[in-house]
Amino acid sequence: MLRKLLKALNSAFVSPTLKQMEAYGRYAHTLSAACVIGCAPVIYSPAYAVFDVVKLFVAGVILFLGGALLSRGA
Repeated sequence: MLRKLLKALNSAFVSPTLKQMEAYGRYAHTLSAACVIGCAPVIYSPAYAVFDVVKLFVAGVILFLGGALLSRGA
């Protein structure tokens, strides 16, 4: 039972189907939006949080690009 589950998980990440890749892309875009939207309230916080804003924004851009690649369907 556990072996079948591990094999299915391995297959989902090593050789995902087209639908799985689209789902991973949508998930990455959702996380990207959360990162970019999360930057807004941090901007109004103390100055030492500027680095946190930059990290969130960079993570958002990377997730957006990764989601775009996964959603391509190629």
